[in-house]
Amino acid sequence: QHSGGSGFACAQVNRDEGFVRIALADNGMGILKSFQIAGLPWSHAMDDVTAIAKALEPRISSKANDPNEGVGLTLVSGLARLAGAWLLIVSGTGVLQIGRDGMTTLKELPDGGRYQGTLITLTFPQAAAGEFAGLLHAAKIQAGLLRTGPASGKFTV
Repeated sequence: QHSGGSGFACAQVNRDEGFVRIALADNGMGILKSFQIAGLPWSHAMDDVTAIAKALEPRISSKANDPNEGVGLTLVSGLARLAGAWLLIVSGTGVLQIGRDGMTTLKELPDGGRYQGTLITLTFPQAAAGEFAGLLHAAKIQAGLLRTGPASGKFTV
């Protein structure tokens, strides 16, 4: 984060329901503002909803230099789809939801709502937790971050 904001993380397992819930939130500047401050020229014509969708694309980041920057939200969204999870991302006025069916919904927060930073929640079946390594590997391949073949855990450059 450019603003030096702080963040929060929490997790919950409910064995009766069979789901694991993870939430991450920061009080930074949000995805769109981060793109704009980084000087990414295409970001100035965007709104918060479009910026969240753009941030899911591989290698899209407000940070440069590291070849693996810009893969976090790509992998989280890929994991959500592969695990049959629910994903929610809120930043600024934008909301992106991925349902268990893999369908993506983009919208604005109602009633003029705004979240200053970025909030991410992921709810997935507890059974998928045991498959995490395989799902992550598959998400990396789908995003074009790994070559197909045996799992090496190394990103492509």
